[in-house]
Amino acid sequence: MITYDNVEVRFGDFVAIPNLNLTINEGEFFTLLGPSGCGKTTILRALAGFVTPSKGRITISDRDVTHLPSDKRDIGMVFQNYALFPSMTVWENIAFGLKVAKVKADEVEQRVADIAREVELTEAQLSRGISELSGGQQQRVAIARAMVMRPKIMLLDEPLSNLDAKLRHQMRIQLKELQDHFGITSVYVTHDQDEALAMSDRIAVVNAGRIEQVGGPQEVYQHSATEFVCNFIGDVNRLEPRVSQRLVDAGATHLDASLPSYLRIEKVRVAPRGTGAPAGFVSVPGVVVGKQYHGINHSYELQLGETRMKAVVPEDGYAQHFEVGADVTVITDPSHVLQYPQPEAEERAA
Repeated sequence: MITYDNVEVRFGDFVAIPNLNLTINEGEFFTLLGPSGCGKTTILRALAGFVTPSKGRITISDRDVTHLPSDKRDIGMVFQNYALFPSMTVWENIAFGLKVAKVKADEVEQRVADIAREVELTEAQLSRGISELSGGQQQRVAIARAMVMRPKIMLLDEPLSNLDAKLRHQMRIQLKELQDHFGITSVYVTHDQDEALAMSDRIAVVNAGRIEQVGGPQEVYQHSATEFVCNFIGDVNRLEPRVSQRLVDAGATHLDASLPSYLRIEKVRVAPRGTGAPAGFVSVPGVVVGKQYHGINHSYELQLGETRMKAVVPEDGYAQHFEVGADVTVITDPSHVLQYPQPEAEERAA
């Protein structure tokens, strides 16, 4: 188990991480998610030993590692740029750490062969130079070089960001399968919400050096704890007060029309004008004013009086689709609306 206990990281007068308290469970795939510059990589580097906290402590399995050198922490790391040695072959790159650790030659041979097989690197590729490999193959070499040391913890800093979309999707699956297979505690840094949702056991959403929410992917997405998390993860409609009031008037008495209210775009149903709403749902007349085709779905921009709203409809062969200018009924479930207290209201309550 990894624990950050009141950790502060300061660079001169700049406080990058003001007061971090976080626990990462053994064997889980844990993701630090947030926009560029939010502090997620600094959190990772503090665990790796590349950054020393100005306050607090970091423990691994109850062992204080706050001031322990990086090479004494039993941690493997995969960097965004892979940090491979261009003058070495693939085999030499993977074997490098083992040789530095003075592992016997026959064991080096066996461990390199084993891990190469696990990450789907062929014998022919092991003898090639790094420049002869594709981006995806280089990424597998970087993973193999870290995992061949059999670390207890694997740190991955935006390892897929240099790959094209299709290869990134493939490598997500492989990375997660490898992590499941080896059972290594993995801490993953990304700004890609889809990546975090698809791969993680739990996610910590980071904003300006602070943790906004920690939870499973579905919890963070469906029940975003703060307005920042709600807006950062996924695509969402901000409802104008008059729309929120319409929901309240229709029976959603748990809502407060004066609060910031949000509804995720896949929670908006679009039906032909005149379609009745199921029990517990609310219907509003609208007009399709924009439409885009994305292969697996259509996205619509809808005009509801003076309000604009987005909706996404799957291309599954069953859903009805609409052209621009079509009169439609927009149907929503008020229980899917996310609301957040305003800071001024919180301060008055305090």
